[in-house]
Amino acid sequence: MKKLIFIFCSVLLYSCATNKVFNDYDSICGNYYGKNKCAKYYLTIKNDTTFYLEIVPMTIGYDVFCYGKFNYITKNIVILKCNEGKSISDITYYLSTAYMPIRQRKVKILENHRLKIKVDDVVLEKTEETDSK
Repeated sequence: MKKLIFIFCSVLLYSCATNKVFNDYDSICGNYYGKNKCAKYYLTIKNDTTFYLEIVPMTIGYDVFCYGKFNYITKNIVILKCNEGKSISDITYYLSTAYMPIRQRKVKILENHRLKIKVDDVVLEKTEETDSK
């Protein structure tokens, strides 16, 4: 019986240790900006695990944006998950040109001091701005 309890406790402790997620929210929080030849990226990350992402095309087109929650997957990978509307009034958002069809994005943290991240193969750098634009 003691062996069984010991094995159960060992498995329980091991599973908790392997499922530990890195949650250093304060170090990644802030405003980020980056661009490529097609678009400008604005990203705001808050320490309450919310974010706002806006992509502005360099040529003719419409800005797209989303907001939602983020989660650490590993120490250097964060997943941004856009909120999904739940009411009929949100249909106008889905039909608008601002709707971002990609609802989940992977963010790679490039430096230990959290000043550069990568979204959609675009490097974003932390800015001092308090606005998204």
